[in-house]
Amino acid sequence: MEIDKIKDPSFLKDLKTKELVLLAKEIREFLILNISKTGGHLSSNLAVVELTIALNKEFDFKKDKLVFDVGHQSYTHKILTGRADKFNTLRQFNGISGFPDIKESEYDSFSTGHASTSISAISGFLFDNNNNYAIAVIGDGALAGGEAFEGLNYLGKQKTNKGIIILNDNNSSIYENAGACHDLVKKVRGLRLSQGIKKLSYKILPSFLIRFNRSLNKFFKMLVNKKNYFEYMGFNYIGVIDGNDFKSLKKALKIAKRSKKPTIIHILTKNGKGYKFAEDSKNGIYHGVSSFRIDEGLKENKDKVLFSEIISDSIIKLKEKYDIKVIVPAMVSGSKMEKFNELFKNDLVDVGITEEHAITMATSASLNGKKVFLPIYSTFLQRAYDQILHDASRHNTNIVIGVDRAGLNPNDGETHQGIYDIAYLKTIPNVEIIAPSNEVEAISSLDYAFKKNNVVAIRYAKTYFTDYKANQEIIPLNGWINVKEGSDLVIISYGRILNKLKEATKNMNITLVNALFINPIDEKSLDKLINNNKMIMVIEDVIDEGSLANSIMLYIYQNNLDILVKKINIGNVYAPTGSIEDLDKLYKLDNESLESEINNALRLISSR
Repeated sequence: MEIDKIKDPSFLKDLKTKELVLLAKEIREFLILNISKTGGHLSSNLAVVELTIALNKEFDFKKDKLVFDVGHQSYTHKILTGRADKFNTLRQFNGISGFPDIKESEYDSFSTGHASTSISAISGFLFDNNNNYAIAVIGDGALAGGEAFEGLNYLGKQKTNKGIIILNDNNSSIYENAGACHDLVKKVRGLRLSQGIKKLSYKILPSFLIRFNRSLNKFFKMLVNKKNYFEYMGFNYIGVIDGNDFKSLKKALKIAKRSKKPTIIHILTKNGKGYKFAEDSKNGIYHGVSSFRIDEGLKENKDKVLFSEIISDSIIKLKEKYDIKVIVPAMVSGSKMEKFNELFKNDLVDVGITEEHAITMATSASLNGKKVFLPIYSTFLQRAYDQILHDASRHNTNIVIGVDRAGLNPNDGETHQGIYDIAYLKTIPNVEIIAPSNEVEAISSLDYAFKKNNVVAIRYAKTYFTDYKANQEIIPLNGWINVKEGSDLVIISYGRILNKLKEATKNMNITLVNALFINPIDEKSLDKLINNNKMIMVIEDVIDEGSLANSIMLYIYQNNLDILVKKINIGNVYAPTGSIEDLDKLYKLDNESLESEINNALRLISSR
């Protein structure tokens, strides 16, 4: 079949099992080929090909609702719903998203990007609706998130058979799963022999015998008052079945449709199925990939070092000075904390996809005298706003939050942009925000933070360094730093954008200021800049509301100072999918636009 010619899922209705197996093989080949060129989420999508085909064959998602938790495993759904011909634009500027997007297709009922939201989402679709099914596909990792439990708590007691939860159990998420919830799923999954018998029965037994066997099991469970966790919550539980087998999936979905209450179908899938490099990987590197050669797999680029790795190396070095404990919400590999975990196994705790829990746990650990570091992506940290406000800051605890992926981020789109953290963190008392731009400032910022008696957020971009020098000496930090001196104009920036401005302004007679301390602002340095100049430009890759520029303008207004401030930032928007180059150009943060904006400012100064 020509995969890129698929227009909608209607053709699936007439396909026999052998034809579905062939289709799954062709879709896997299509996915591997295209993701190797564009990058994207690989392992998770290869795992759910059969499941997605079976769902689109059994249901009509123009009417029924399908919600993929997180959404990174939705590529086969996009293919079956007429978007295969656009896969060369996957995660590209003005291309198709790497996640479900209601603006993209009528078959996408809910735009996702963060974990644990799917059960709550289908609960809303089922509210006062008895006509159509609503299905959540959620992984065993995302099930640990608090919102997933809130959704289970609600849906399990609803008198409807239209709610179906597919528990996609591949015994792994981005990194090794952690916590009692993982153990619970493992216990429900059962012993390996029991798994095999259950999976085999769904493959070889006719539907009526499976239903009879299930009824018999329920009868004996009732006699001994023994149910699994999900059944106690009110769900009809089906499992464990082979999630990569069409016959098993078909039978399970039909049983779920006949159920008299909400159903959980527990499936086992193979992460990375069909691509040996991904199947054999144990460290999550094939979860999200950049472009690669299919015959070679992913190759590590040792010439490029991610800022996250610089932070991790700095934490390892500072471990000699402070007894640091690290709390990570599920992103050990993403935050580059594997090396720390190997060296200090007892000092790192992976709490799973539970950002709220991580912050409150860190708060009490700090109150108990511990030095705590929490590396959390900016886009995920926003989920713990209440805990930073209500717990960490109110107690004035010294926890250090590594705000990873701060600023604009490539390819993952609206849900993964780190452009809001300054705005929401600035509203919280006792929170300092620092933005190092290189390895010296990174370790020095961390050293500064661990000496404080309040919450310190250290933000750093998803950016790479090609001339990284480890084991840097710590320097004292006490305010903004003038990177270069000039008389024509003052430009204030920080982090990734500051590094771009160093290049863009190297031949200009301007003062370039590294606003390392974003909150609170360095008023002493700002006073000097205001007294000696006619205009200040503030350039940053965050939203306008709550930006450093607005803090500077408020200070000028409150002190009746006379200076013109020009700001360049993202505006109050959801930043779209695209490469970092495309996004910088869109928001006038590319070198050409920056030079043009600076020259316009210089002309304005000369005309005043």
